Amino acid sequence: MLILNRRDSHPIPLEADCIRPDTMASLDAWSISNLPVWHGNISARLGDYFDIIGNASDGDVVVRGDCSRVKHLGCGMTAGTLRVESPVGMHAGADMRGGLLRVEGDADDWLGAEMHGGQIIVAGNAGNSVGSAYLGANRGMRGGEILVSGNAGNEVGATLRRGLIVIGGDVGNFPGINLLAGTLIVLGTCGVRPGAAMRRGSILLPHYTPELLCTFAPAGPLDSVFPELYFRHLQRMVTKAGIPGLTRQPWPQMHRHAGDLASLGKGEILCPA
Repeated sequence: MLILNRRDSHPIPLEADCIRPDTMASLDAWSISNLPVWHGNISARLGDYFDIIGNASDGDVVVRGDCSRVKHLGCGMTAGTLRVESPVGMHAGADMRGGLLRVEGDADDWLGAEMHGGQIIVAGNAGNSVGSAYLGANRGMRGGEILVSGNAGNEVGATLRRGLIVIGGDVGNFPGINLLAGTLIVLGTCGVRPGAAMRRGSILLPHYTPELLCTFAPAGPLDSVFPELYFRHLQRMVTKAGIPGLTRQPWPQMHRHAGDLASLGKGEILCPA
């Protein structure tokens, strides 16, 4: 196991995309200490800001100390386990391809942006644009799973292409905007215009009925085992993650709303009658 202890927090962000288990697995402590980071516009070494204990040969990396201003943790990782015992900064798990990123605190904006695989678990809240596409890109998250125990901000799952995003609390405006495929589950409430311009995919709101855009058409009660299968999968995820009380039982009978008919119109929003 490799332990990275953050020495001092600082208002200037530290960009540390080198903190990823697959990169560090074959390196000794000296090489890890010399990995490049950016502190504002100053190029520096990882060892200037973290105390390094152990090695990452087993693919297990633990980060301790205040990382709320540390960006890009786990960015692009392909394997291993990265556990952060504090809040994390922006872009955590962005472009992630595999492995597990676990955050014991809150996560800032762009959590799991454009990720392709792996799993992200956040025990606290998340910011805006969870699993979304970066500005100008036409595809967001393309695989993997994101589980946020608390609330999240605006545009969760924007341009989601594939994968599963679960938010245990409330989300802001435009969840699932321009959703291409994949599944977004929100166990709390949501802001305005869920699923705006969605083409395919599913948005599940098992405990909340939002005011939908007029371009969504009621499609009757859902006669399918699809929500039940997702509920069981979510229970397994929560049990494995050790986050109690995230699921609420039982999910009620849900009704289907097809749309967005202003776009391709093959998506669906499922919510109580």
